[in-house]
Amino acid sequence: MKKLLIPAIALVTALSAGPALAHEGHMDAMWHKLGLAADQKKQLEDLHKKQGPEMAEGKKALMKEVHTMADLFADPSATDAQLQTEYDKLQKAADADMKLYYQHLMAMRAIMTPEQRKKFAGMARHWIHMRHMGMGMMGGHPGMMGDHHEHED
Repeated sequence: MKKLLIPAIALVTALSAGPALAHEGHMDAMWHKLGLAADQKKQLEDLHKKQGPEMAEGKKALMKEVHTMADLFADPSATDAQLQTEYDKLQKAADADMKLYYQHLMAMRAIMTPEQRKKFAGMARHWIHMRHMGMGMMGGHPGMMGDHHEHED
């Protein structure tokens, strides 16, 4: 299960960027590489339109907690108890976010053939590798998922 989830997280994260990726042709390229039939493409697009906003909100809530944790960590007056409380909030947000991604992944999986699932996992592994190399999720857009920007309150 862990082998399935880790690469899938990368792909679902990429999918959560939604229209921005589609405008750049990344989604079409991914659909082409997977060899999706027209009906599968439509089902996946409909699925993303339906679940995308909720996933975006989950990611937004998680990032809020990540930034709060970073700010608290840097605060010299923060206590260990405050950090633990914030960590617990962060973990709860991460769990909720991952649940949404998992549900989306399982719905996508139901649409794909076994061969498409295998290709999908390979593509996601590539994106994880590229992200760790500092090249972003799509391999050539530095920091698409990896840049660390100052957040605004």
